[in-house]
Parts: sequence; C-alpha cells; structure tokens
Amino acid sequence: MRTTSDTTARSGHTRVISAARVQGTSVTNPGQENLGTIRDVVLDKHDGTIRYAVLEFGRFLGTSTRLFALPWELLRYDDNADAYVINVDKKILKAAPGFDSSDWPDMDMAAFDRDLRRYYGLSATASRSDSALH
Repeated sequence: MRTTSDTTARSGHTRVISAARVQGTSVTNPGQENLGTIRDVVLDKHDGTIRYAVLEFGRFLGTSTRLFALPWELLRYDDNADAYVINVDKKILKAAPGFDSSDWPDMDMAAFDRDLRRYYGLSATASRSDSALH
C-alpha cells in the first residue's frame, strides 16, 4: 500500500489532484506567457480517462472570454511554475476553435475529437477508439 509520502513529488506536491483543484490552475507556454486558466475538466464517464481541459483564455479586442477544449495530453504540469504548460503558440491558440460558456460544443462527437486533435497536430486517437465516442 502506498502512503501519501510515497506519491509526493520533490516540490512537496502529490501526483494526484482533485478536479476541483485543477480548475483555476494557470496555463502557460514554454516561454511562460500566461495563456489563461483551466475552467473545467471533461472526463469520459465510461473509462474514467480525462478527455479535455477547458481553457479560459482572455479577452480579444473587447470581446468576452472564450473557452477552448484542449486534448489532455497537450498539458504538462510544471511543479516549479505551479502551472500547466502547453507547447502551443499564443497565435495558434487565438485562432483555435473556441466556444462561449453558454454554448458548449458536443464533445462526445467523434468529429469534434478528430477535428480538434488534427488542429493541434495530434494523432487521430489517444487511448481510445472513435467507437467510444458514440
């Protein structure tokens, strides 16, 4: 049986975290530019995998805050920065398919997953088959 101290990283943080604590965590790029915060986490209720982090990314030219679904494997947690890091240029993120908080896309659709993964240059599927998205 593992104890809490067995899973504690050098920084004093554990390797596991509740979804509630992920929400509000900063997201940066490798250049440490602030890209926003995690607004939500989308889980697959059948296999328990994390599908997407929903990024809340600042205002553009006076418009309201936009949300962006990021495939979870884009994120890497940096203990020193206490932030998730994504290797995505700010310009790419600004042009990414986003949505309003009052009008979320159907993230269970195979086409949504395929198109989003293609946009970020990821393989067609992560650890699941498209049939799991129906």
